[in-house]
Amino acid sequence: MLDRGEHKAWGEFKDWCRARRLRALPAHPWTVAAYLRWCAATRRLPALEKRLGSILRAHLMACQPSPDRHPVILRTLRLLESQRRHQERRTSLFRADDFTRSDRKAAAPKRRHGLGSTPPLVRKGP
Repeated sequence: MLDRGEHKAWGEFKDWCRARRLRALPAHPWTVAAYLRWCAATRRLPALEKRLGSILRAHLMACQPSPDRHPVILRTLRLLESQRRHQERRTSLFRADDFTRSDRKAAAPKRRHGLGSTPPLVRKGP
């Protein structure tokens, strides 16, 4: 029996398939791979693996062949994992705490220019 989270994930997959006029059970491996790619825009890899698990469990409970070992799904998961690693590596190169306010002050000293200040190369008086 599906638990609450699996039931919700399975329901979202069925709704996604219905909106695209695809069959949710038994689902074609290309359909599952496309759903994983669609979910990858808003969810992390562990959440995608849980969603895949709920789809596979629903297939097993309905005595349908499970599409989890299909090469298309395995390649899709590897692709999503490598993309996530690439994004993490890219964001770790430029962290916000590398450029603190004190560093910016040290790099460019602020000069006061106003009525009471004198430019550095001008002498006062005769």
